[in-house]
Amino acid sequence: ERRSANNNNWTAHGRRASASSSSSTRSPEAELDGLRRVFDSEYERALEDQEVSWRARYGATRLSFIMSALLMMLYLWLGCMFYRTEAGWSVPDALLFTVYTVTTVGYGGPQPLPNTAAFHAFTSVYLLVGISMVTVLGAHTYQLVTLEATRMRTKSNMWG
Repeated sequence: ERRSANNNNWTAHGRRASASSSSSTRSPEAELDGLRRVFDSEYERALEDQEVSWRARYGATRLSFIMSALLMMLYLWLGCMFYRTEAGWSVPDALLFTVYTVTTVGYGGPQPLPNTAAFHAFTSVYLLVGISMVTVLGAHTYQLVTLEATRMRTKSNMWG
């Protein structure tokens, strides 16, 4: 048995004993299995963290999309009610005109268009705000679709 004068931590085979001496007596296969278990547990934890992060982003993005869509419907309803009362159009005609206006399609709408200051002022402001709202709704839709596509691509790369 080899021993140092200042250190009594030597084994009978000349190996230094330590707190992890049990791992040095294990076979390489056992050590490899232990490392695999650690790696698998870390990998599973990383996947869970990724899923939690994705769910948080998806939830926030979906909420933004829903709020934008509801706000857009409310905005179309507001325009529809104004045009119904100001121009005397039916609800379908007024709705068609509001959609044409905010999407800048420019087909016009029911003829003749009223030539009043209120009609022109409201339509000008309605157009500017409406184009912005359509843009925001389009951006939220794009974010939602992109986030879902990224998740699907990540899952397909993981499993395939």
